[in-house]
This record gives sequence, C-alpha cells and structure tokens, in this order.
Amino acid sequence: MEGLAYGSATLILHLPVSMVSDMAPEQCRAARKSPGWLQEVLADKASLSVSSVQNFELGRDLACGYVVACIQRAFEIVGITVADDAAVSGAGCLVG
Repeated sequence: MEGLAYGSATLILHLPVSMVSDMAPEQCRAARKSPGWLQEVLADKASLSVSSVQNFELGRDLACGYVVACIQRAFEIVGITVADDAAVSGAGCLVG
C-alpha cells in the first residue's frame, strides 16, 4: 500500500471517497505545472507510481479516490489547493 512519505515515516491515507474532493485531470496538470513539477516529481511527492499520475492525468483512472487523495495532499503540503469549483481560477488551481 502506498502513502505519503515524510522522512523515514509513511502516512497511509484511508479516506472514504466521499471525503476526497473531485479533481479533474486538467486541474491536476495545472496544479502540477504551477511549481514546475514533472509527473515524476508529483509521483515522488505523492508516493505514487509515475504511471498512476500519468493514468490520472490522461483520464484513465478517475475513480480511484486514493490516488486523488495522495495527489491533493502533495499539493497542499506546498500550498497549492485544487478547488472543487473549477470556475474559481482557471482550471481550479489556487496557489497560496
């Protein structure tokens, strides 16, 4: 099972899908590009495989709440919030 890595510890997220906000692939790409991250960087920061990030951004893995939760947490750690309402700012990416 994958989780978010913090030093030598790993936080395993067990969130019900209802607690994970919807994130569109376009929002993920916009949020990832904001700090200039490649997919490999996001995958590393989210403790996911590169293929998980690629599949989500290509719209192949939209039903997996775990992947979305890991990606959102990686963004939140660096102050990027992906808004539930895509009308908030462009693709729904808020940099704080």
